[in-house]
Order: sequence, then structure tokens, then C-alpha cells
Amino acid sequence: MKKIIFYITLMFIAAPTISYATPVFWEINAGGFGYESSWSITQDTGGSFSAGVGSMSSYTNYTFNWDLTPGDYSLILRDTWGDGLDAGGHATLIVDGTTLLSCGNCFGSFYQMGFVVPQVETSVPTPAPLALMGLGLVGIGFSRKLKLA
Repeated sequence: MKKIIFYITLMFIAAPTISYATPVFWEINAGGFGYESSWSITQDTGGSFSAGVGSMSSYTNYTFNWDLTPGDYSLILRDTWGDGLDAGGHATLIVDGTTLLSCGNCFGSFYQMGFVVPQVETSVPTPAPLALMGLGLVGIGFSRKLKLA
């Protein structure tokens, strides 16, 4: 009987931990001369994620929301004219709620930034059916004890 109660208690204490992909937000606007600018984000370790735009439209927001696997990534911004994100352009990179890059005219012809996407873990609660089963087993144990006495 003690073993049964021990295992039932263990079921409730040892809730499994599950890893999820990490939310990443990327927004860029090249400003007045979008055709001069390009960007790319690639995963350096742990996977094969790659995204980018070779030439952008002027005064257009490009917004992306990804759930990325943990690992090392690289962001590269290029501008063929050498004046970066001009005339109202901007770039924002947010990883798991933390702003890593928020800039207007923050580079000339080339900008590179490495960043890490962390592993996000969440503890999963034990489902209610297991709790009901545990209570049932405890009840059976007490009823057996009463019959033996």
C-alpha cells in the first residue's frame, strides 16, 4: 500500500518538462530606396533555418513572426549605395520578448550581428484523469484495509 501511495505522489511531483520553439519577431523597412537594401537571417548551428529578401520595395514594412529552434543565428543587412536604412527605414529584432536590435539608420553598406535563440521550457501539469485514477487507487487501498480489520 505504501508503494502505491509513493508512486501516486511521484506522478504529481514529477511533471514532465517539454521544450518549445522560441518566438522571434523581425520587422524591416528599407525607407526610400528599398531596391538598394537586402537582408538575411540564417541558423549557424543546430538546424537549417534561412530567410531573407534580396531587394525590398520602398517604404514597405516586412514583418515576420517565427518559432525558431534553439541555436546560433546570424543577421546580415546590406545596402548597395552605402547609406543603410535611410529616409524613415528601420529594423527591429525581438527574440523571446527581448529586443536585440532596434535601429533606424544604423549601418552603411554592411551590418552583421550574431544572436542566440534560447531554449524555452515549460512544465506540463499532470492531467486530471491521472489524479482521478490516483484517488481511486487510494480508495481501493483504504477499502481493503477496512475489510481486513
